Amino acid sequence: MLTNLAAPLKVGFELLPYCNLRCFHCFSNSSPQEPRVGLSLSKIEALFDELVNLQVFMIYLGGGEPFARRDIFDILRLAAQRSLGVTMSTNGAFLNERQLEALRAAPPSIIQVSLDGACARTHDAIRGIGSFDKAVRALRLLVRSGFRTAIGTVACKSNYREIPDLLRLALDLGVKKFHLMGLQPAGRALSLFERERLTERQWLALHRFFTRRAAALSQRIELLLEFDKFVLFKHGLFVPPGRLESFAKMWYTCACSRSICTITAGGDVLPCELMRDFVAGNVHGQSLREIWNHSAAFGAIRRRSLGIAECADCQFWDFCQGGCAAAARNLSGTFTGADPRCELANRSLSLVSSRS
Repeated sequence: MLTNLAAPLKVGFELLPYCNLRCFHCFSNSSPQEPRVGLSLSKIEALFDELVNLQVFMIYLGGGEPFARRDIFDILRLAAQRSLGVTMSTNGAFLNERQLEALRAAPPSIIQVSLDGACARTHDAIRGIGSFDKAVRALRLLVRSGFRTAIGTVACKSNYREIPDLLRLALDLGVKKFHLMGLQPAGRALSLFERERLTERQWLALHRFFTRRAAALSQRIELLLEFDKFVLFKHGLFVPPGRLESFAKMWYTCACSRSICTITAGGDVLPCELMRDFVAGNVHGQSLREIWNHSAAFGAIRRRSLGIAECADCQFWDFCQGGCAAAARNLSGTFTGADPRCELANRSLSLVSSRS
């Protein structure tokens, strides 16, 4: 069983800790109070060169808010010169006609604009006053200018009822992709996770809604739906893919430190963007190759995939392997056990405890 690749397939860059918004579900704790300071352009260029040597395929540019960097177009140009595939996530506030002209010189593969409500009242309550109008304006500009555009939505109790309307808005705007994510227990979202996470009943309702419309929607928009897989496991709704070899399993299950990693604005290398306090190294003192191959932190997480006691007899092991390592650490204090959100694992652990 492969525990990791010789180099990551995808590397995330948090370009700034600064963001003009202070979303209540932000996993990186970005805000307007954070500084507009990140890795220097020369350091980013050196890292891009190293990624090419490592044969990394893709990079993800986020933040904070990536378009708050004055040199963002230089960063995109450096990536394009090295044929690195780029995806970006933005709240859309800084995008205007002039910036889109600059963006044409090195367009990302896809630009995802965050939209967490189908109306200003809902979206602005989550992200900040005035942010809905700016996000929709940015989406209209991007689509009209021919950029491949996505809407990214974090499903929570505050916006759950509007998700069908959000999908309709995506179709009306002409975006190419609708990305539905669950609330993640990290950063600011950790303190309100239990209050705002969707219930089992709500996930099932969303699953029914999208399943009934999947065939018709596939002709108009790409859907990336990150349903709560533990709810699907429990109710027999999980549809397994074809036979998974070791490589496919590693990509299909928790990818943190196995096929992805994240570099923060300060140069810290994290297993993934959700595991904020588990630093594998820093690119100012080590090469990414050295960190990836020799970090004790990465090694500890990778060993998790070799077996978890409460998952030993689970029929879904090949498709789950204990769930999200970051969620396990953030909710229980350790990543060596199963994701605490899984009822099947909790039930198994309770049975073992009762026998001992």
